[in-house]
Amino acid sequence: MLSALALRFSTTGLRHHAVNSVSILSKNAALYSTRPISNSRQASTDPSLWHKALIDHAKAASVASSLSPEERWREKSDKLEVNPPPGVYAGRSLSVRPGELGRAMQNLTRRLRENRVAVQWKRQMRHEKKGVKRRRLVSERWRRRFADEIRRKIMLVRAIQRRGH
Repeated sequence: MLSALALRFSTTGLRHHAVNSVSILSKNAALYSTRPISNSRQASTDPSLWHKALIDHAKAASVASSLSPEERWREKSDKLEVNPPPGVYAGRSLSVRPGELGRAMQNLTRRLRENRVAVQWKRQMRHEKKGVKRRRLVSERWRRRFADEIRRKIMLVRAIQRRGH
């Protein structure tokens, strides 16, 4: 069946369509296989590579469909190279070198300011009603977006000025 299909595509005007389909299948098979797939020029000249690419794609699809969603999630998670945090205090501690206490304090102050720790602490001292909080969050979002647009406009004006206009 597969070789007859390859012959039919190679003898009719649908050859171009078959080459494109096989190259897409080859790319899809490359997502699931570990060996390199041939490029589309090579596939367009050799019908046996079409056959191989179609078989590889079918194998990859059957392997992917035979796994449960949890197994697929675990398999894809294992392939990720994201390391877990090294400890409980990761991201919450700063290293202090001898003689650099001032610099460490500056880094701590900057990190606390960037994470808005003091603002959150002051806000948590008293209860905030749900509606008040919602209005505040909408206002903060609007202010952030407005400031971002102003920043973009200023950058655009400066770029135009640099060009000499």
